[in-house]
Amino acid sequence: MNIEKLQSKIEKLRLSDGRAVPYHDIVALLDELEIYQTEMELQNHELREAKTEIDHLRQGYMDLYLLAPVGYLIIDEMGTILDLNVMAAQKMKCKRHAAINANLDAYLTASAKPRFSTMLSALKLSPAPHTVELTLKQSPSPAEMHVRVVAQAYYDGDQMKARLTMTNITDRIEAEKHLRESEARFRRAVIDAPEPIMVYTEDGEVILLSQVWAECTGYNLHDLPTVAHWMRHISPNMVDQSQSDVERLYEMGMAHHDIDYVIKTQQGQERIWEFSSSSMGALPDGRRIMMSMAHDVTESRHYEHDLQQSEARHRDIAENMPGIVFQFVMQMDGKTYFSHLSGNENAVRKFGFALSDVLDDPTIYYNSIVPEDFMTYGQVLLQSAQTMSSYSLEFRLRRPVDDELVWLHARATPRPLTHDSIIWTGIVTDITDYKAAEAAVKQLTVELEHRIAERTAELAGINKELEAFNYSVSHDLRAPLRTLDGFSQALIEDYGDQLDDEGKHYLNRIRIASQNMNHLIQSLLDLSRLSRQGFNQQTVDLSALCREIADGLQQDDPNKVVEFSIEDGLVVQGDKSLLAVALQNLLGNAWKFTHPNVTAHIVFGRTTDIDTPEFFVRDNGVGFDMDYVNKLFVPFQRLHTRAEFEGTGIGLATVQRVIHRHGGSIRAESVLGKGASFYFTLNAG
Repeated sequence: MNIEKLQSKIEKLRLSDGRAVPYHDIVALLDELEIYQTEMELQNHELREAKTEIDHLRQGYMDLYLLAPVGYLIIDEMGTILDLNVMAAQKMKCKRHAAINANLDAYLTASAKPRFSTMLSALKLSPAPHTVELTLKQSPSPAEMHVRVVAQAYYDGDQMKARLTMTNITDRIEAEKHLRESEARFRRAVIDAPEPIMVYTEDGEVILLSQVWAECTGYNLHDLPTVAHWMRHISPNMVDQSQSDVERLYEMGMAHHDIDYVIKTQQGQERIWEFSSSSMGALPDGRRIMMSMAHDVTESRHYEHDLQQSEARHRDIAENMPGIVFQFVMQMDGKTYFSHLSGNENAVRKFGFALSDVLDDPTIYYNSIVPEDFMTYGQVLLQSAQTMSSYSLEFRLRRPVDDELVWLHARATPRPLTHDSIIWTGIVTDITDYKAAEAAVKQLTVELEHRIAERTAELAGINKELEAFNYSVSHDLRAPLRTLDGFSQALIEDYGDQLDDEGKHYLNRIRIASQNMNHLIQSLLDLSRLSRQGFNQQTVDLSALCREIADGLQQDDPNKVVEFSIEDGLVVQGDKSLLAVALQNLLGNAWKFTHPNVTAHIVFGRTTDIDTPEFFVRDNGVGFDMDYVNKLFVPFQRLHTRAEFEGTGIGLATVQRVIHRHGGSIRAESVLGKGASFYFTLNAG
């Protein structure tokens, strides 16, 4: 509507009383209308500009939304996709228009669907943002994409919708996976490590413990879960040191080595462990981590201690031994010198010169040796160098201080020092007193040999007298005994009918006594003869000898039942005749002392369960009381009466003398009433 038409209409206006409106009022109104129109046009222009700007911003927003590097989606309460940007479509491996009105569930892996369903339920309950990690399928590839989804619900009228932001966290998930795998490998490496390893935090929590650590100490992580628990098993005098070491390690933030701790195991054994510890960074909660690796050095530390003790002992020995320890060097060009000399004051005083002087000028030592001995010394030294073998030499030295002649003994072993030199390590000792004693011994030896010759002559005369005595005993003493026995027998045979029983009894007792006396004299002669009989060493089959003796015993007493067990193949070196005497007595005693009402069992064999095998003769006879075992081998000592068992008491003494002549020993064991065993060794040959 223009101004002219407006004015025409205004002119037709009338007041309520019919009067026309004043013109000046109309003009004023028109001015106001014109101003109003101008303002409206201005407002319309601003609105158009604002609309243009809004359209521009809306387009920019849409571009930002569609092309944003983060995935954006709008879904309804069922999970249906109402809108999504390009990045979301790329992450879901689909076209944007194809995803709209599809359910987001269709693009998730099976493992992610339950989490998505839980998120939808949570959105319905609370408008607060909800965060969930989901896994998108990457069809047709078998790969998967891990995304972090932040969802917030809002209402469009009565319908609930949700805005979702989707961020790719695959790299983080893979990194976490690799980290977990790395941690698992590290954990397995620690647990299976061949050395004891402990991983712990700065507040003392033990995180990992190797199996070897548990095996070495007897404690596992359940038994001792903190460093404080382990501290209780460190040697008490080292607890403060160990705590200080740990604190210093945290301060340094670097590895330190060669710290020894004495650990007490569950079995109570103390072991020395050398620890190497280092910082390993920190846990997510900020606590620093340490790793300590231990090595059992108990044996090596004991060896080092023993070595130190040994070196100390060697020093003490070197300082206190009656000689001078030396190291002597010879070079290919003929130059010689002492590289080391040590000894106590007494040893140095006997040699008559200061060791430092000899180190400076070895000719002091060379010139003091007796010339002819010096030549011998040089030859021995040269031979030792050529063969690289030890030498031992006695020589004379004239002391410079008093010109006294002393005897010395040098003993040394060579080894290569360099490619053109040899070093001998040895000791020189003063043997002057020994040489004087040796001369005295030689003189005593000459005198002793003279005395032995004289004594041998005396013994030869005594032996001749003993032989004459034996002859006298054999003939002069035994002849009357034979006479007594013979005439007693004649009286019984010729005048027996004139004698009563008591008279015959007396004559029989005279005969028995004379026969026993004759047997005793014969036994004494045999015992004496054993000591003078020559020793004819040869191979002797003891098993065969025992069988011959056993056959003889059974022939002499066929009515007695005896079972012999004789081990085969028992062969020794010795005198056959002497061994036959010994076995005759041992087997004869076993035969004699067996029970008359029990089947006798006699065994000859050799033991195998001890270091030195012994031969033995064992029976199941009457045995003897072990309280009297020391009397067995004494002549004429009998443990049974003559009425019980006949004999002279010489047999076992004879056996012992035979065994001793063979360099052996004999012993006996018995249980009264259960038999006896005699054990002997033979060392001849």
